Amino acid sequence: MATVVAVMRDVLLCSDRFWEERGDDVLAIDPTIEVVRLIDGERLSPDDLERITIAFFTPDLFPNGMRAFLGTSLRCPNLQWFQGSFAGVDNAAFQTLIERGITFTTGSGATAPAIAEAVTRIPQVLEVHTVTGREDLLVRVATATQPELLTLIEQIVRFAGVIHSTTWLTLTNPLPHRTVPALAEALDGDHQVGSEARDGLPIGVGQWPTLVEAIGEATEYHVVSAHITGT
Repeated sequence: MATVVAVMRDVLLCSDRFWEERGDDVLAIDPTIEVVRLIDGERLSPDDLERITIAFFTPDLFPNGMRAFLGTSLRCPNLQWFQGSFAGVDNAAFQTLIERGITFTTGSGATAPAIAEAVTRIPQVLEVHTVTGREDLLVRVATATQPELLTLIEQIVRFAGVIHSTTWLTLTNPLPHRTVPALAEALDGDHQVGSEARDGLPIGVGQWPTLVEAIGEATEYHVVSAHITGT
């Protein structure tokens, strides 16, 4: 008796642009992989939908091609793996894929170090933090005028790897940055944290001029990196 083993090849769903630019790289990793390219949001045939086992949501699909790609992915009955390009999974389509038991992965933060290094060279940048959640970096900047802020935002979003950004303006500062109360709590009352002095004058907690007050209006600025290695 002969045993026949059927080996199914993986079939990748991706954007036409991605395959044109990076298809050779994919084939170098797996020469046997087959591809179904989504062109301008066109609807795929039932046969193609049934063949697809992997969906790769790349940055070029955001935002205009996102709806068509996610809708197509949800209609793939044999989809096993969805690779996303954002840190978060709060999109309803993402949740549906996860609930179906499909392996869902992201490239969260893959290019964040390179973007962080680039923005630190900008004089108006005050702080850079890596953060959890949908965004990868929190960048705090200060500009003298709104036109200068707009120019700065345009400069940052042009960095390779940035997909989108969200901006907040600081309006008031009810509680300036402080460390003394936390330090006192850590010491558990064993030591008294006294006031500091500058130019011979005692200054109490909360009386130091903040960096924002010293250089002008500050802006909270989120930068999200593209989560595709090598972009």
